Amino acid sequence: MCGVLAALSFSGALAPDCLQKGLDALRHRGPDDRGIVFTPNRHAALGQARLSIMDGEGGRQPLLHDRLPYALVVNGEFYDFERIRSELQSRGRLFQTRSDSEIALHLYQQHGAGCLKYLRGEFAFILGDGVKEKLFAARDRFGIKPLYYTVHENTLFLASEIKALFAEGAPARWDTNSWLHRRFLMGNDTLFQGIHQVPPGCYMEADENGFRFTRYWDFNYPQTGREKEVDEFQAADELAAIFEEAVRLRMRSDVPVCIYLSGGLDSSAVLAATRRVGGETLPAFTLSFPGTNYDEAEAAGVMAEHAGVHLQRVPVSQDVLASGLKKALYHGENVCFNAHGAAKYILSKAVQKAGYKVALTGEGADEIFGGYGHFRRDQKQYGGKPVPNDFIPSWLKTEIERCRILERIISLDLKPISGVEIVGNYLKAGNHPGQWQNRAPLHRAMYLLSASYLPNYVLATLGDRMEMASSVEGRLPFLDHHLVEFAVQLPADMKIRGDISKYILRRACEKDLPPRILNRSKHAFQAPPTILKRDGPLRQLLLDTLHGTAMNTLPFFDKAGVKNLISRTEEADTGNIRLYEGVLMEILSLAVLQEIFGAS
Repeated sequence: MCGVLAALSFSGALAPDCLQKGLDALRHRGPDDRGIVFTPNRHAALGQARLSIMDGEGGRQPLLHDRLPYALVVNGEFYDFERIRSELQSRGRLFQTRSDSEIALHLYQQHGAGCLKYLRGEFAFILGDGVKEKLFAARDRFGIKPLYYTVHENTLFLASEIKALFAEGAPARWDTNSWLHRRFLMGNDTLFQGIHQVPPGCYMEADENGFRFTRYWDFNYPQTGREKEVDEFQAADELAAIFEEAVRLRMRSDVPVCIYLSGGLDSSAVLAATRRVGGETLPAFTLSFPGTNYDEAEAAGVMAEHAGVHLQRVPVSQDVLASGLKKALYHGENVCFNAHGAAKYILSKAVQKAGYKVALTGEGADEIFGGYGHFRRDQKQYGGKPVPNDFIPSWLKTEIERCRILERIISLDLKPISGVEIVGNYLKAGNHPGQWQNRAPLHRAMYLLSASYLPNYVLATLGDRMEMASSVEGRLPFLDHHLVEFAVQLPADMKIRGDISKYILRRACEKDLPPRILNRSKHAFQAPPTILKRDGPLRQLLLDTLHGTAMNTLPFFDKAGVKNLISRTEEADTGNIRLYEGVLMEILSLAVLQEIFGAS
């Protein structure tokens, strides 16, 4: 796990100090080592800030091919790499390290862009191809690992985080259209002008003539009427076997591994699988919000005792959340709708302090197996019925409601966006309309969420960015593409049956989990919403921020409208607490980002 950076000049040689400042900005992602390599004509350069996990002594990057002019920098992990390396060695390939990353050099030599078919894991990598004089960059199938790009002064830059692009000279300018049209959540844009993402499941090829993208993977839910008949017992057994393999592969590490345990079904299933594969007993870490309904530490304790593992509770107060929010936003470079991003940042800090660099996590299960309440609503309402032409997933209706509140406080210089436009934009988020058309309602909802909120919020704000802020590598067994490709083909009623969410996953895990955990309903990972409370520390932070200089330069809002909204939220009924909290947290997030990056 590392931070990667690259540059390709369209007009001449790069400066000798190119990438140095950018790597400085990525030091938290890779505090153990750093390296830079230039092409012979100095038109391109690759750099990496390294977090040493596999082959600590020999795995320095950039990696160079033994015979061809290839250079490679990788952020992430390639699983099952020993088997692949053995196959490549049997064909005469020579390896110089024990690192998992090196297989990408040889697979690219043999298959070109087709190498991605063989790579299994969480990754974003950049390869300098001196034979064809181009850069080849790719991102994993789900967008677990970030990869941003921009063109500045006739040079293409790619980096693991936006702040590295700023450090290399790219200007920090707000993209008001991206914010207004929610493209920073649903597409491949960001909050900043000219800075975009390499889309999940895609690769980029760049040379002196420009750059282009190609999609190499998508979810491919079955079309209506073409679903396969599946035996429930056989499906549960097969899922258990695939999941066990995904967990086993992610336990492979040259440094100690721990697990994030919430007490919910997903992380408990991961913990149970680590016991089944016969590996070492992994220590577990859990967040605790003492004295609130959001505290899951007791349930985590039940699972830890059942599995016989040590559980370290990390208590988090509201004051601690408020004090950690700015650091979380600095690392996330995006808005938060709840203080859960700050909570995850605090948890990862505790893991780092305890001496761990790798943590298994349960993210992705809700998106793949239909774990959210809004998925249940869609399945209950439509089930196997024909999908109406105006079908809007329940989760998207919530986003529309949030935008309707935002419309009341948008700056007079901006044109308000309508709910119809928002729906249209989200329907484009999947990149291929054919991926959601003529699918079961549940699968439509799941696909659209997985193409937008999953990579752009869940895997960033609650995943990679908060973990790597503390130099911790998160590994996600539920987003193993072998597991996902199996799961998406299952009928919708195997994901949600009646009021039971993640039905087939529960069947696959029922022998390994205590009944309290197996039958526990979904508890979304949320921090207590104190931004609506008069005496809440987050609300005080919001009020203090409103009176600072950041709000005066922030282009999105009418300041008087924001103050009026804050007054109205004091009377918000309990049903709208999360909705209003999300809006106020978004306002606070943008103001803090303005303070941090000074965007124009």
